[in-house]
Amino acid sequence: MRGPVAALAAALMVAFTPLTASSRSATYCAPTSDLLPHADTVLHGDVDGDGVADTVSSHGRTTSAGRCRAWLVVETDRGVYRTKVEPLTGVLLVPPAIAGLIELRPSHRLDIAVIVWVGASTGFLDVYGLRGHHLRRLSPDAYGYAGSFGERSGVDCVHGHGARLVASSASIDANGRHYVGERDFYGVRAGSLRLRTNLTEHFRIGLDAIDRFPELASLDPFPSCTAVRGGS
Repeated sequence: MRGPVAALAAALMVAFTPLTASSRSATYCAPTSDLLPHADTVLHGDVDGDGVADTVSSHGRTTSAGRCRAWLVVETDRGVYRTKVEPLTGVLLVPPAIAGLIELRPSHRLDIAVIVWVGASTGFLDVYGLRGHHLRRLSPDAYGYAGSFGERSGVDCVHGHGARLVASSASIDANGRHYVGERDFYGVRAGSLRLRTNLTEHFRIGLDAIDRFPELASLDPFPSCTAVRGGS
């Protein structure tokens, strides 16, 4: 997934006019309200696992040096936690949108799906979560979701063979009758999502069989495990 995401992000940097960019910063910024007018930047749910709803919020600003910054805040009864939100290969929504609070692991604390960029049809997000006394990014790469009829992306929770997340992509082949794609699976190790290369699947299916994969059939990220969904 890393190669296609990086290539598309580079194309988006050219296609979009940045809110700000300088020779000292490689990050192109766009206001979330321009690209996702109904996005949420505040959600409530149990992120620390104590059974009480916490407040999750995203923030961003442009500095006097012409740089944009974004960060995530979780307010719990036990304390307030903050972390920087990483851009997607040089592009960033300010502030990032919160797609939802997700159940990567049933009966455990909720994790946070943070949208860092959106293109004409494809969105890109990272997963953040509280681990111990630290709020941090759990995903090694940004995951794409939605897309067009010809180029589909999706991400969802899964359970089996040690995997907790699946990130998939598919495109229509030259004859226009099949989707050809890949499904990558991630497990949780040492509190982070790690790619399980032994579980990677490659597929070629008829166009009407895309519903076989829930993450590609849905335009929303994490269709099966979002406990609290944000607007988009």
